[in-house]
Amino acid sequence: MKRFLLAALIFMMAFTVVFAQDAGTFSAGIRGGLGIGFNDNKDVDFAGYKTDSLLHPVIAAYGYYTFAPNMAVQFETNIMINQGLKYSANILGWSANFEVSYMSLDIPVMFRYTFLNQPVNVGLVAGPHISIPISKVKLSSSGSSTETDMEGFGFGATAGVFVGYPLGPGRIIGDLRFLFDFAHPKVKGRPTPFMNRRALNISVGYEMTF
Repeated sequence: MKRFLLAALIFMMAFTVVFAQDAGTFSAGIRGGLGIGFNDNKDVDFAGYKTDSLLHPVIAAYGYYTFAPNMAVQFETNIMINQGLKYSANILGWSANFEVSYMSLDIPVMFRYTFLNQPVNVGLVAGPHISIPISKVKLSSSGSSTETDMEGFGFGATAGVFVGYPLGPGRIIGDLRFLFDFAHPKVKGRPTPFMNRRALNISVGYEMTF
């Protein structure tokens, strides 16, 4: 078993050297996609409400600097649109349905490792992020809506995998990642967060190396 692990390690090191991404380069790109939420709000469980996460569009711009073969630091700005929860309740014939949503600007700073460069790019990204609300919380119900200010910001972690295929001067990029918050923004005047945020984001885009 030890010999097998040693052989696998030597193979991976040799593979990385042969297909190494050049150090000292900078790459930038844009992506767009959809987020699948796994959010919840424990505060409403006792009231008989059921919650479902909203699908949310994602727009991202990013850049990364390759500081060593196959290793880079990646900076991003992600606009998360219409993320939130849908509430529904049916208690003794009384029913209620409404949605709570908001927009945020997420800024991840991640370590990026590319373990395959030919014929396609495949690698991993992981690191912390901050999430800054850029809209008010919107409560929508039966064709009407109200908005309330938010305060604070979120902090959490992001991790995922990317695949790139060479096309033209750059690469088409597919990105799959999971994010979750340790700390959450709040509705102004409320002591607890209205949502614990978790999401799986799927996006595609294009990037170039300079």
